[in-house]
Amino acid sequence: MTAGEVARTLHVHPSSLTGTLRRLESAKLLRREADPRDRRRAMLSLTARGKRLNGQRTGSIESVVERALRRVPNSDLRAAERVLQAVVTALDADRAK
Repeated sequence: MTAGEVARTLHVHPSSLTGTLRRLESAKLLRREADPRDRRRAMLSLTARGKRLNGQRTGSIESVVERALRRVPNSDLRAAERVLQAVVTALDADRAK
């Protein structure tokens, strides 16, 4: 994955990732290699250590959200999904202007 792809996935500007990617690489969690098809681009991948850390869910925000959502009735989740979809649609329309 390239830095640009990471930025698009996270919905952030690529320049805001520079420091974070550098710190992840320094911590040996991320590997940066030249793209064999275009040597000007860097391809990013997780190291073995990064993969282990990425696989951990205990204590993460995701695990807390997952536990909370399991306690919410399905009808409430469907209503929340409709509201969030309306917000996403409105934001997309505003961004397209």
